[in-house]
Amino acid sequence: MGTLAMQAGGRIRTSNLHRRNVFLYLVRRCIVVGEHDNLVSAYQLVEPGKKGVPVALRTGSGALLCSA
Repeated sequence: MGTLAMQAGGRIRTSNLHRRNVFLYLVRRCIVVGEHDNLVSAYQLVEPGKKGVPVALRTGSGALLCSA
């Protein structure tokens, strides 16, 4: 388990999360998951990717996430 603090305007793109069964819990604010503007608000659980698909996260106002 870990935490990730994203600053306003932050972006993350990784191709490693899809190899594991990772869930992200959004603690504060909101993020956009993927390239299709799937907005996720605080207090929601996110399964960030399908097998073989890179994961992209971005935030306009900053966000705090926990991984499990």
